[in-house]
Amino acid sequence: MARTLLKSVEDCGVMELDEFVDYAETHIDNRDYDSICEGARVLGALANNRKFLVNAYNEDLVRYSRSELLGSYTPQSIRLSATERFIIRANIWIPLSGDAKRRPLEESLYSYQTAHDHNFDFLTVGYLGSGYRTQIYEYDRQGIEGYPGEAVDLRFLEDTKLPHGKVMAFEAARDIHTQLPPDEVSISINLLPLNPEKAARQQFFFDIERRCIEKFADDINNKRVSLVTMAGLLHDDNTIDILTDIAGRHSCARTRAAAYAALMEACGDADGQLADAIGRDPDQRLASKVETQRKEFQ
Repeated sequence: MARTLLKSVEDCGVMELDEFVDYAETHIDNRDYDSICEGARVLGALANNRKFLVNAYNEDLVRYSRSELLGSYTPQSIRLSATERFIIRANIWIPLSGDAKRRPLEESLYSYQTAHDHNFDFLTVGYLGSGYRTQIYEYDRQGIEGYPGEAVDLRFLEDTKLPHGKVMAFEAARDIHTQLPPDEVSISINLLPLNPEKAARQQFFFDIERRCIEKFADDINNKRVSLVTMAGLLHDDNTIDILTDIAGRHSCARTRAAAYAALMEACGDADGQLADAIGRDPDQRLASKVETQRKEFQ
């Protein structure tokens, strides 16, 4: 569940970015949530370094002035470092403007007013400002099938902020949060562990009032399912072989379901072989997921 690990980082010392990266690589298990939480004090030490972020930004400004590509930036996020096991990034949070016409775009850009989970654990610290406000819930991923409109038993945890010096941790496929605009420009620093097993899980948007899944997040899983679904409409013999392999072996249950649905669309299942294979799948809910995916062809 989401945790507040530190309310202040005053006694955490000061750390350089490269020292923090080295610490994460040598001391933090990117697959273990408790181990990630144990990195709170060193993330606090990085947050106490009041120069590293502007130095990183200045270095990229120089590269930009030389017409080099900047692949690490979005309007809201700056990638500071990336290894095979971790990403360190800074997120910028801006108050909404007074222009009502611009507000929907700004809310979408900064993911404000949108309840969502993540398919990765992460550790975060407030670096600048009073921080965005966040409403946090949790749910049991094992208790749902995972489709839009499905009822979800949500448990409210807290309504809080991420001001300078506060360190929090969020757990993949369990914590749901709605981010609300800050009162002033704020920045947070995130440690994102890379875990392929967790990354294969679908992210969701939630309707808190109706207490249900609203829609799938547009993550890599959603894009992969869309590609597999298209294969049910545009295919040859080689495509069928590829879909069969995906249906039988892919780690993501929703992707397997999409592959079975695409195979049924492409070939039918007069002999019941696909239905038998679905019944043998380790996910006992796969049959209902296949039916959900088949609606894409209707």
